[in-house]
Amino acid sequence: GSLNGNFYKIDPSNGKKIWSYKAGAQIHSTCALNNNAAVFGTDKGKIIAVETASGTEKWKVETGLPVISTPLINGDKVYIGCNDSNFYCISLNDGNKFWQVNLHSKIISGSASDKDGNIIVGCVDGKLYKLSKENGNILWSAETKGTIVSSPVVSGKNLYISSYDSYVYAFDIET
Repeated sequence: GSLNGNFYKIDPSNGKKIWSYKAGAQIHSTCALNNNAAVFGTDKGKIIAVETASGTEKWKVETGLPVISTPLINGDKVYIGCNDSNFYCISLNDGNKFWQVNLHSKIISGSASDKDGNIIVGCVDGKLYKLSKENGNILWSAETKGTIVSSPVVSGKNLYISSYDSYVYAFDIET
């Protein structure tokens, strides 16, 4: 994606453009890829999936506020946070929402999943959440003393995340 509102597929062997998709707004979100789709957010509140082979739009979800967060693709689901304070679980196939949960703070960080597929995400207000992959219910939460804009990292039973309070936090992923 780019700030000119286009999303590109580039041939890595020669740097030439294979296709471009006009998103209609600046793209600050890093995309997530699987074999068939690229998913990203736009500054005008859209979550978009395009076919990786052709650049054709698969679906689009309107959120109303900028989507800067990096999506997470896990199986047939896309997980992504938004500036509207909602965290979404969307069907990768057709863009239908499985669920959304309001975390009461902008979400600009990416997310991670644990060994069971549950989702961990941080918010601008410094809170960190583990959400059920099934319905978005909050399984646990923790708080830092600063804004979270980094994506969490899971390693075994540990979860790591940094905060604008100048600390890196380590949590037991289960509790």
